[in-house]
Amino acid sequence: MANVLIVVDMLEGFCREGYPLFCGEDAVKIIPFVKKKIEEYDKQGLPMIFVADNHAPDDKEFQLFPPHCVNGTKEAEVIPGLFEAARRRVLIPKNRYSMAKEGRKPVENPDLERV
Repeated sequence: MANVLIVVDMLEGFCREGYPLFCGEDAVKIIPFVKKKIEEYDKQGLPMIFVADNHAPDDKEFQLFPPHCVNGTKEAEVIPGLFEAARRRVLIPKNRYSMAKEGRKPVENPDLERV
């Protein structure tokens, strides 16, 4: 059975200072580690799944949290260099903190075979 790397919410809005839900310096510190893991998996030709917070401007989650990671904004983008480092990848946008609820259809990558 092949391994799969799952990268969750490595987004500008959580990992860069100045956004309302910035997770702090610890989030910034793990970026190089995550990139190294992505490169290791990519070198072996293994698939990666990126799960990314992604909200409509009127998302009901904003009743609990400040508006963040709105679809189409810089804040909702994967940290530069991470997604691009993976050739066999799929991006799954989510609009809740749990993928178990109301997850959305993955953005397909034709280079990633279905398992």
